[in-house]
Amino acid sequence: HSVTPISSKEENMITPPKQWDHEQLVLWLSKRKFRRIKVTQNLNGKTIMRMSLQQMRAQLFDQRDREEASRLFNALRKETDRVSKIQHRRRVELSNNRKEKLNF
Repeated sequence: HSVTPISSKEENMITPPKQWDHEQLVLWLSKRKFRRIKVTQNLNGKTIMRMSLQQMRAQLFDQRDREEASRLFNALRKETDRVSKIQHRRRVELSNNRKEKLNF
């Protein structure tokens, strides 16, 4: 079995939020329909993942929008979990492929 190279689009889908640059973060936010968020030029995945829910609400949303801040906070954690599972599955597949090659 050979491992199929992954495209750059697929690679972007398996990058953890804490590693996103500004453009990747903005793209993800727009896909998830976060339109009321204040996105500054220095905001990236590492910065936003370090924020608490209260910090997100205070710094990123007008009117201290509790529901949107909570939705963003939870969506980022869910995305981190999704990517982590994909990366784990990929590591297991690679390990199994190596074991199969050794057995031949």
